[in-house]
Amino acid sequence: MCSRFHQSSSAISTDGFNIEELFKRNVVAQREKEGIRDIFPDHNANIFISVNNIFVEKKARWGFPPVRVGNRPITNIRNLDSWWWKDCNGEYLTKKEYRCVIPFLKFAEPPRKPTWFCIKNRSLSFFAGIWRPWYGERLLKISEKRNRVKTARNWDLFAFLTTFPNDVVKPYHPKSMPVILSTPEEVASWFLEGYDTLKKAQKPLENNLLSCLN
Repeated sequence: MCSRFHQSSSAISTDGFNIEELFKRNVVAQREKEGIRDIFPDHNANIFISVNNIFVEKKARWGFPPVRVGNRPITNIRNLDSWWWKDCNGEYLTKKEYRCVIPFLKFAEPPRKPTWFCIKNRSLSFFAGIWRPWYGERLLKISEKRNRVKTARNWDLFAFLTTFPNDVVKPYHPKSMPVILSTPEEVASWFLEGYDTLKKAQKPLENNLLSCLN
């Protein structure tokens, strides 16, 4: 599973974007100006949701609630037929208001001794994600001088869809890779309702579109 990726450190934008603007954002300039953030599970990241067909950026915590209390948050969505996703979280998976895309610059597989991957000839691409509201305990940074502490509050959580690996990722991680949306058409399709759109999106990126950086 993917448990690490890079995002631009730019602040949350207050502007809304149409789908063409979403793909034309000058992420290279942002990266040079703002730097890069290393995103790990149970940390915040920037996501985009669709509000009246306009993409709005917001901050969310990576990881859905675990099946059992005390376990690690669930960061990846793979088995769409499992009772946990289909029955317990089915509302969030099938309704378009809970679809999101997560911008990334590159991602790592596996978490230990990672190999990094990025989309060829592009600074920015998107993971196919699901978000949901949730109340419970997560680690929160209260002070710069203290470690994160468990804090009960309302959270926005996200996880992203995974699939079997393509030939670029498979030598390094034979089990899975994130579902990557690389065109405006794929993003538009992701924001349609229904279980079928999940199944349609759950496929690996074409080999010729992905670069291994190691």
